Amino acid sequence: VNQLLGILRYYENFEIDDTTGKPLSRREITDLHYERLQLLQRTCFSDFLDNQSLRQLALSNVSALDTREALQQNFGTLPVEVLTVLCAKVCYLDVSKDPTLKGMEDAAVAAQEAAEKAEVEKEQADPQSNRPKKKRKKKVKTEEEQRFRELLVEIVVNRLERPSLQQDDIEKMPLYPTEDLVWDPNLVPEEHYTGDYSLALPKLNLQFLTIHDYLLRNFNLYRLESTYEIRGDLTDQLPRTRPALNQDGVTEFHGKARMALPLQGLEVMNVKRPKVGETVPAEVRAEVKICLTGVLPQIRGEWDQLREHDVIFLLCIQAPEVPYEGKIADLSVSEFPERFGVVTLRGAEVTELLDEEGNVISDPNPAERKTPVGD
Repeated sequence: VNQLLGILRYYENFEIDDTTGKPLSRREITDLHYERLQLLQRTCFSDFLDNQSLRQLALSNVSALDTREALQQNFGTLPVEVLTVLCAKVCYLDVSKDPTLKGMEDAAVAAQEAAEKAEVEKEQADPQSNRPKKKRKKKVKTEEEQRFRELLVEIVVNRLERPSLQQDDIEKMPLYPTEDLVWDPNLVPEEHYTGDYSLALPKLNLQFLTIHDYLLRNFNLYRLESTYEIRGDLTDQLPRTRPALNQDGVTEFHGKARMALPLQGLEVMNVKRPKVGETVPAEVRAEVKICLTGVLPQIRGEWDQLREHDVIFLLCIQAPEVPYEGKIADLSVSEFPERFGVVTLRGAEVTELLDEEGNVISDPNPAERKTPVGD
């Protein structure tokens, strides 16, 4: 359900003009976002000048105001009456004309009156309270009012928070799938999917909002299809290695797989600084050591044929205390990493393949390739 709501939210905030359907540029989206926040500040300045928090909000800069955390902090303590006015003037949503919100408002008022009435009757029935009661200044908080307040705050925050651009979201994605995507059955369905529920997958229709929408749907489908194939290879190879804990609590592999080997060493050689405007390293170079001793000749030849730009995957395995002895087909996608101790999964691209003496054996020119030395 969360993934389906994510798709709904994605197309609700799609980067097109709501009236003409014209694609919006980054600058136009930013201008539209600033106009909404300026409308909020004008409303706070003109209608709530006596409210100290809203007066400070009206004088704040946009970058300190448009995050979800800052908006929730500013609006979370406001009375329901103020939030109702903000919804009408900033979000163009009149609570009195919306049947759902009107019903919640009436339920909150009725619950408030019932709670106050019950409080008064409780005070009158108490025989120990003969002294005159002071007038209560604080309202009795009810669950209905709290739900109504949270919904109004979410409506305002969803309208005013900083938009997340599609290009920025794509740039934040890892180049190769990680354990969060590979073992998520909601994003990449299982083999025995029966169709009982809807999958949060992009659909290829005959019409698209923009050319970017078409390209993005194809990109997401290709990404998920590749992830499905990678998961199939992992679920086939990993059980053959039979990971288990020894007496010292260290993971050991008691089996062998055709294209899965335990690492003899992993050393990070270089981490480049992030590029301007990015938060992740521009490049991470590492040296991975493997040992082919005891491997069949044909399998050894396949490992020696790795070339530049080939992709490998590195798994961190912490074997469970009790090894899994059942059938792999009986495990669901989310249960597999727990049963075999999969902690992290990272992809890597081969730059060169060296033997024990440091000779490059992955030269693309067949005439210059050398016979590997050592295991």
